[in-house]
Amino acid sequence: MRHALVFGGLSSCGYRITETLLNRGTTVYTLSSALTAAERELEEERSLFFGRNALFHRAEKATTIPRAEIVYLLDMLRADPKAQLQLEARMAAVFEQADRLATRFFFYLSSTAIYGGRTPDLRQQVLPETPEGFMTNQMELFFIEHVKNVRPEKAIIFRTDQATEKSDDQVCRFAAQLPDASFSGIEVVHFFTNQPKASAMNQKIVQLIGEHA
Repeated sequence: MRHALVFGGLSSCGYRITETLLNRGTTVYTLSSALTAAERELEEERSLFFGRNALFHRAEKATTIPRAEIVYLLDMLRADPKAQLQLEARMAAVFEQADRLATRFFFYLSSTAIYGGRTPDLRQQVLPETPEGFMTNQMELFFIEHVKNVRPEKAIIFRTDQATEKSDDQVCRFAAQLPDASFSGIEVVHFFTNQPKASAMNQKIVQLIGEHA
């Protein structure tokens, strides 16, 4: 049986990924990404959705989780710099446990805001033009730095616009399948909801997942 740690697994972007993993028979340990009372209240409400599912566990800290071959880092972007620093510290704490957890795969949910308001050219380096884009770039670099330190078998930065409920469902499906994708090292993949699935911008995710994309 697989074990996954999902940071932000009860957030608005995370609880559906948690549900998808549970439906695939994965034991899931969620860590809170909440920084406010309102966010904590929403997490409490969403945890009730999973009821008495024996595969679902809420953890206070990464140190209390026995094993997690797969780690998902979700809900990592905030507009407030102080809040962002809190999330960086929590991300670092997860990476500190990577060896003990025997983590082989890291998934980081990022944003196409890294391209600002421009139509992105995936052949070029990112040039963030907005506060959200700069923060997105900063967090990706933070993630890459820690991945290089722990050296898992593979890691994914998944940039998406998450514009619709339908796109959220597709992101969940992609996220659950990517640990099985055949690659090594760090890959950056994209999912643009305003582009056909077979478009050049979405090509890499289709290549990694294949016929199930």
